[in-house]
Amino acid sequence: EKMMSVSDSMDETGQDRLLWLLTELEGVEYARFRPQPLELARELGGHLARLDGALREFAHPQLERELKWDLCKAEWIADHLREITDVARRALLQEVLHDYRALQPSLRAERQSPIHNDVNDYNVLVAADANGSPRITGLLDFGDLTTGPVVAEIAIAAAYVALDRDDPMQAIAALVAGYHDVSPLARAQLALIW
Repeated sequence: EKMMSVSDSMDETGQDRLLWLLTELEGVEYARFRPQPLELARELGGHLARLDGALREFAHPQLERELKWDLCKAEWIADHLREITDVARRALLQEVLHDYRALQPSLRAERQSPIHNDVNDYNVLVAADANGSPRITGLLDFGDLTTGPVVAEIAIAAAYVALDRDDPMQAIAALVAGYHDVSPLARAQLALIW
């Protein structure tokens, strides 16, 4: 990325805003990049491990804010299940919530540190290198950054690398292996990711 300029500006309501303009961030979203070889998922896992390592000592008061996407606090959904009118879908969600409540103490017992928390397939950029091989070129959207266990970071990314694949389990395994290559995971952490 190249920083073009940083300046103060006002938005349409007259509020001051800080602008940071980038001239270039190479790549397209992971969701649109084809093909998505397993090695790309593995590379993403390594990127996540390095990012989590870099964020480990980061501190900011907003990391402790209430966030619906915090996997350690997902029980809020229980109060909204009645809004799901499809009986079969609501039953499935109740089953997921039951399973979640059983593993929540283990999630909370994990070391908590800053995590991106939204590594979805539209927040990862990919481009072909000089040899034509796909490479991760960037991670976007740090707006859901929060404090949580690294297993949550990995599980979120795993859900997205598995989308629309004939081999979702292999894609998840590749992502986890890439993370583990950089930052070894304990057996209990591997179980929590699943």
